[in-house]
Order: sequence, then structure tokens, then C-alpha cells
Amino acid sequence: MKKIVFLILCFPFFIFSQEKSLTYSQANDIQYAKNYKNNTLIDSYTTKDGFQINVGDTLIIGQAFTERDKYM
Repeated sequence: MKKIVFLILCFPFFIFSQEKSLTYSQANDIQYAKNYKNNTLIDSYTTKDGFQINVGDTLIIGQAFTERDKYM
């Protein structure tokens, strides 16, 4: 009985520990990127500008515009 109660109390920690997010600086760090294997599912990605992209978001890709000789 004690084992069942213990498992029920620990269950929320197991659920939230599975959430994986990635930032721009982590993606560019080779040592950190080695922890991820091929086909690893990432729930969210934060760009270097601070925008967060989540699974299910719609991305609109259009014509780039130049601002001071830099494409955005």
C-alpha cells in the first residue's frame, strides 16, 4: 500500500520531467547538443530574439525584407 501511495505522489514529477525545450544558445553549444539523439522530440524552441515556437504553432514564411543590409 505504501508503494502505491508513493507512486501516486511521484507521478506528477514524472509527467513534467518529460517536457523538453531548447534555446538558441543551447542549440549552438556543441557539448549540450550531444545530449540529444536523432529524432528527439522538442516541445518548444526559443529563438535568439526571444520568440518562442511551440509544437502546433503556424509559421508564416514570406518574402524577406532588408534592414541595414541584413535579411530578417
